[in-house]
Amino acid sequence: MRILHIFNLLLLTAALGLVSGGCGTVNRVAANSMQGMLGSLMEQPDPQLVRDGAPAYLLAIDGLITNDPLDPGLLRAGCNAYSTYASAFLSGDADAVRAARLQGRAREYGLRLLRLRPFYATVENAPVPEFEAALARFGRDDVPDLYAAGSAWLGWIISKNDSMEAMAELPRALAVMNRALALDESCADGGAHLVFATYYAVQVPGAGQDLPRSRTHFERAIAIGGAQNLLPRVLFAEFYARAANDPDLFTRTLRDVVAAPDTEAPRFRLMNAIARERAARLLQQKDELF
Repeated sequence: MRILHIFNLLLLTAALGLVSGGCGTVNRVAANSMQGMLGSLMEQPDPQLVRDGAPAYLLAIDGLITNDPLDPGLLRAGCNAYSTYASAFLSGDADAVRAARLQGRAREYGLRLLRLRPFYATVENAPVPEFEAALARFGRDDVPDLYAAGSAWLGWIISKNDSMEAMAELPRALAVMNRALALDESCADGGAHLVFATYYAVQVPGAGQDLPRSRTHFERAIAIGGAQNLLPRVLFAEFYARAANDPDLFTRTLRDVVAAPDTEAPRFRLMNAIARERAARLLQQKDELF
C-alpha cells in the first residue's frame, strides 16, 4: 500500500515531463493544438491558476476525442491531461472519489491508445509473462504512447489503492513503463528512471528494496533532466536520502533546490514551483522524518 501512496508526486513528475518536454509528436492539427495548450499550462508559475483553468481544456479534448475516437494524438493528449490534472490537484482524501474517476478516464484513453495495435489488444488480459513478452513488439516510435499509458495506468492504481483488483494490475503497468525505459530512457526528461528509482527506494528492506539500484536510476534521471529540472532532486532527497538514513544528503539536496534561481526554461516553471514548495516543506519536517 505504501508504494502506491508515494507514487503520486512521482507521477506528476512523469506527466509534467511528458507534456512539457515530450518524447514524440502528434500529427493532426487538433491534437497538436491540444498538446500545445497543455504545454502552455506547464509554463505557468502559479499552480492555482493552472488548477482553475485546466478543466476547460479537459472538456475540450473530450469533445475532440468523441468526434475522432481513434486518433492517437488526441488520445495521447487526453491521457496526459487527465493524468496530470488528477495527480497534481486531486491528491487529498476529500478529492479521492473524483481523483479515481479522472484517473480512470486517463487510464481508459491510455489503454485505447495501446489497443490501436491489434497484437496488444489480444494480450491485455493474458497472464503477466505473456503480456510482458508481447510488449517486446513495441518499438522506439511507440515510446510516447507507452509512457503516457503507463503513467496513467499507475495513476489509476494509486487512486484505487484500496482495491485489490486495481493493485493486481501493478505488474502490467510497471511492465509498460519498463518497456518505455528500455526503448528511450530520455523520454519525459528521464521520468521512467524516476518511477523505478522511487520503486526500489520504498520497498521494504530485505524484501525488494535496492538502494544502489535506486540511486543509479535517480542519478540518470537527474542527469537527463538537467540542472533546470528541480523535481527529480526533491524526489531523490525525499525517497532515497530518507531510505539511506542520510540526513546530510537530504538537507543539502533540498537547500540547493530552494536556493535555485527561478531562471529556468519556461517548460519547467510549473514543475519547479511545485518542487520549491515541496522542498521547503520537507526541510521543515526534517526532524520528524529522521
